[in-house]
Amino acid sequence: SYFCLRNDNWQFLAMDTGYNDRDPFTVLSNLTFLNPPEVPWQQDKIQNAGGRKTVLLSHHQLFSAFGSVGNDTQGNPLACNPNLQAAFTVNGESLLGQVAWWFWGHEHNLDIYQPYVGLANGCCIGAGAVPMLVGDDPYTPATGLTLPSGESALPQIIAGTQLGTNGTFYSHAYAIMTLTGTDAQVTFYQDEISVENGSLQLQESVVYSVG
Repeated sequence: SYFCLRNDNWQFLAMDTGYNDRDPFTVLSNLTFLNPPEVPWQQDKIQNAGGRKTVLLSHHQLFSAFGSVGNDTQGNPLACNPNLQAAFTVNGESLLGQVAWWFWGHEHNLDIYQPYVGLANGCCIGAGAVPMLVGDDPYTPATGLTLPSGESALPQIIAGTQLGTNGTFYSHAYAIMTLTGTDAQVTFYQDEISVENGSLQLQESVVYSVG
């Protein structure tokens, strides 16, 4: 499903990227897309925001530095999903410049990105479920990905925003977005888990805050 939540200054647009990526056997190669009726609905909400700032929400990532977002028709792994880019393009003009934040998941990690493909603030906040093992090395940039038009390198995360580990797992993470009028503060937290004297210990800390 997809929906819009609004107040006088902000709107949150959720999209249904999972509908066309529901086969677990092809989840790594599928290049998901929005169903055709949803595309003009999303575009309309941005174009007719009435002065509101827009936050996009999706399960799947627009882009990634650490793994393919899916394969093109020739089977080449991609760094950015052209279907989602196209969904937010009208008459050759990208609407991403009108988006304040896009939060996604899919990858079980926290990746707070620098501006890329016209999006000022893209962020993967997928580190709230099954944690990544240290041996998975989720912050090693992927190789062999085809870059999107207009970009000469993979997207870069903001320095100093990698999650910590307990030596075995990367920490869980989440974000809180606080709205005050037209302003927003986004704070990213991590929960570092350890075991001391047979008891589970949880230590919360701020990874990054902006706004």
